[in-house]
Amino acid sequence: MKANINDLKVVRWIPKFYNSTDAYHLRTEVHNKDGWRDVVKPGITSTQRLGDLYYDEDNDVVTYVIIDKSELEIEEELRESIRSVYQVPHEFEGNETYQEFRVDLIRSLQKGDIDQDELFEIEDLLEPIYSRVKNGNWKTALFVLNQTDIVDPLLIRYKKKALDVVETYIDNNY
Repeated sequence: MKANINDLKVVRWIPKFYNSTDAYHLRTEVHNKDGWRDVVKPGITSTQRLGDLYYDEDNDVVTYVIIDKSELEIEEELRESIRSVYQVPHEFEGNETYQEFRVDLIRSLQKGDIDQDELFEIEDLLEPIYSRVKNGNWKTALFVLNQTDIVDPLLIRYKKKALDVVETYIDNNY
């Protein structure tokens, strides 16, 4: 990358036409005189960011001002990183899982494996778990599921199925 010290605009390469000169990019002997310099991107830490461009006369390059981030900027970046790693993908998978759970229940009802009252009981039992899954809170869902005591054999079967889904997701994604 190059920049001209007169206007500090970054370009990928020297222009073919400049200062009324055709094939300017080939006239390397005038580039330096006309103000063209390499752009050097300095290394920064996680608590810094790049600021405006400036001409560094000592090193004869165009580079960036290094700015220390505020505590607020650092905190917001950390929070956004957590959201992108945990919340967004886990919410998407949670919604997909919840929809599959609903399809399975409706199919069970259609096939006669359960009746409408049993469907409502199963939904009532698993709603607190799947509402957490839909929000991406898989580990909380597992905790709640493990705290739920059930004696009805039908409900135990659906609890085990939910446990299997949630535990598998956690094992594969955390």
